[in-house]
Amino acid sequence: MKPQDGSGHHDPPNTDTDPDRASSSIRNISVGIVGMGLAGVALAIGLKHQGIHFHLYEAAPALHELSAGVAFSPTAIQALQLIDDRLIKAYVLCATSNLDTRISTGIWGTVRYGMDSKSPKYSKRIGDYICDIDWCLHEDSGSEKVPLPGNVHRANFLNEAGKILPDDTKSFSKTLVSLDEEVNGVKLYFEDGTTAVHDAVIGCDGIRSKTRRLLLGEDHPAASPQFTGEYAYRTLVPQQKAIEILGEDLASNAQLYAGYGGFWITYPVDHGNALNVLLIKQSGQEDWPYEKWVVPSSAQEIVNDFKDWDPKILDLATSFEAKEKWAFFDVPLTASYARGCICVLGDAAHAMHPGLASGAGLAFEDAFVMSQLLGSVKQSKHIPSALEAFDRVRRPRTSRAVSESRKVGFSNEFLHPDIGDDFEKYKSYVLERMKWVWGIDVRPMAQEALQLFEQMLLERQAQLG
Repeated sequence: MKPQDGSGHHDPPNTDTDPDRASSSIRNISVGIVGMGLAGVALAIGLKHQGIHFHLYEAAPALHELSAGVAFSPTAIQALQLIDDRLIKAYVLCATSNLDTRISTGIWGTVRYGMDSKSPKYSKRIGDYICDIDWCLHEDSGSEKVPLPGNVHRANFLNEAGKILPDDTKSFSKTLVSLDEEVNGVKLYFEDGTTAVHDAVIGCDGIRSKTRRLLLGEDHPAASPQFTGEYAYRTLVPQQKAIEILGEDLASNAQLYAGYGGFWITYPVDHGNALNVLLIKQSGQEDWPYEKWVVPSSAQEIVNDFKDWDPKILDLATSFEAKEKWAFFDVPLTASYARGCICVLGDAAHAMHPGLASGAGLAFEDAFVMSQLLGSVKQSKHIPSALEAFDRVRRPRTSRAVSESRKVGFSNEFLHPDIGDDFEKYKSYVLERMKWVWGIDVRPMAQEALQLFEQMLLERQAQLG
């Protein structure tokens, strides 16, 4: 099926030159993807690789992403490689690892004290070492085919990855209003009055997902994001300025500074030309008091929030050109990511606190599993079973990640009720959680989902006699 708004015609691939699956004809199902962020673009490329009709719908008038850095974990890299090798090439063009080659290979970065410890048990001072966070590399990590994990400038990666997709598979200024499941598919209604029909609709429209609200119902507890109790100041600082303030070692390698009621994260991006800076503060409030998630701030407010912290970081923070506060929200846990031929993935399903540095990785895991499942669908009537298999396999891991990411954030702030500022407990807790989220092989999840899908089809065939 094609969009009914004139937004594009999907021609079959040229099997002589197209790097996508040439051994099979174009599949006879059509997928509408709502949202053109990391999850949506990765899924679209996965479907293209599988030879499946798809179309992307983006609410914005052009592809625009926040100018910020994002960590691509080992699972992110593995999932990208499994989806399509061209995504790895896009990543390599944008990736930045620690600039100090002595530590760039095996670890994400170093955890330090951002302020003096108040614990009578440990005499720890500002800048003291806590631990290194290991990337939990796979055996083939670092090879030509599977590069090392690292950090990217989000907009740069999306720009490179987007080049893989034909222009006629993308429509902009398409704000989703409603969805109807009809006999011949799912009908999408957009704010501009146009419509489209697809056999399946996958919502990749981020933390404020309209698809999720339509799937669950506007009044469902998980329909809207919830405030984590934290806000952040964030910016990209020119690398030379960061070196002048922090020194070459701290500015050239990823750092996490833990402290009472907040934590900081810094790491190089843009091939070492900039330092991504994130200063996170616990508000002590259950609700965000502003209508907008991003509100004006000031250098004085930053100083007030972090007056007991490392003065070098304060110098860095107050050098921000734009003084704004960003509220942190995540998505409440829900009983299902799918209903019929509609499903959500990525942040639309499980947006999370940045504590586990795995939002992108989990989105790419989702995209890989979903593209494998939809690539196995032979008839449109089997789509609900494929989406149910996706939900049953992916929801337990991603739901746990949402919960654990918050807890890791609280532990970085010495606010975890079972850990507090106990140095040894904190170190063990963080390292265990990072190993859990990063140290897995993505492939068995797809195999499990495919086996479950096949089993469901056999069971339903048996029921029909």
